[in-house]
Amino acid sequence: DTAANRLLWALGYETEIAYLIPKAKIEGKGEFENVRLEARPASVKRAGNWMWENNPFKDTPEFRGLKILMVMINNWDMKDDNNEILARRGDTSGEGELRYIISDLGGSFGKTGGFFSRSRNSPEDFAKSEFIKKVNGDVIDFNYGGKNQKLFEGITVADARWLHSLMKRLSDEQIKDAFRAANYTPEEVNTMSAALKARINALANPGS
Repeated sequence: DTAANRLLWALGYETEIAYLIPKAKIEGKGEFENVRLEARPASVKRAGNWMWENNPFKDTPEFRGLKILMVMINNWDMKDDNNEILARRGDTSGEGELRYIISDLGGSFGKTGGFFSRSRNSPEDFAKSEFIKKVNGDVIDFNYGGKNQKLFEGITVADARWLHSLMKRLSDEQIKDAFRAANYTPEEVNTMSAALKARINALANPGS
C-alpha cells in the first residue's frame, strides 16, 4: 500500500497520506514491526465512496490511465468500498473542492487471480506475473484476474501510451524510492523496480 501510494502521488493522482515505520512502540500495546500510519489533516473529512463505473472522470485519459496503473501494480481488490471522496470539513455550501482517492491499495504487488491463487506484497509473484496478454486491433487484453475485470475492457494502445508519457518521467531512483519507503529489502527493491520498469516500457508499444 505504501509503495503504491507513492507511485500514484508521483504521477499526480490524489492519495492517502501514508507512511510505513519499520518499528514502533505503542505504550500499553507493545512493539510492532512494519507499522503503516495514515494521516489526515483535521480540516479534511471523508464524504463517502465513489464508484469505478460511475464518476465525474470516467471518460478522461487520466481515469483510463489510472485503471491501467491498477493492472500495472496488480491491484486485485478493485471494489468501490476502497474508494473515498475527501471534502473540506465544515463546508456546508456543497460547492467545495472534492478529492477522489483510492483509500486502500493493499491488494497490490503480488499476483491477481481467484481467492486461493492471488497474493499481495510478494516481490517474486509480482516479478513473474504477466502484464499484457495480447493486443486485438487497438484494444489491449491485460492479464488481470482480480475483482471487477470488466473495468479493463476497451482500454486502447493510445491509453497505454498516454500513461507511458507520464511514467517515463520517473527516474530509476524515484521508482526504487517508492519501494524503499515500504521497507522492502535492497534485493526486493531491485526486483520490484525492474519489474515495474519493464511494464512501463511495455506501455510504449503494447503489441510488440
